[in-house]
Amino acid sequence: MISEIERQEAFEIINSVLLSIPQKEMEILIMREADGVKLKEISNLFKLSISQVRQVSLSAARKLRHPTRLYKLQEAAEVIFS
Repeated sequence: MISEIERQEAFEIINSVLLSIPQKEMEILIMREADGVKLKEISNLFKLSISQVRQVSLSAARKLRHPTRLYKLQEAAEVIFS
């Protein structure tokens, strides 16, 4: 069983990794993946084409898969989901 302090530290690590990518990319990625907002809605909100939204989302996901970021996310996930 993990303590509340360990859980909080894990969430802080996740937050720091998300903040390491540009804000617009982070917002679009969260809207698409976590909130399930449709491409059309995001494109209207950010005044981008649907293709641009898709490209920004893919770029953000690629950045999160960078080995240093990915390692931090995996470590945090192990704490949270153990």
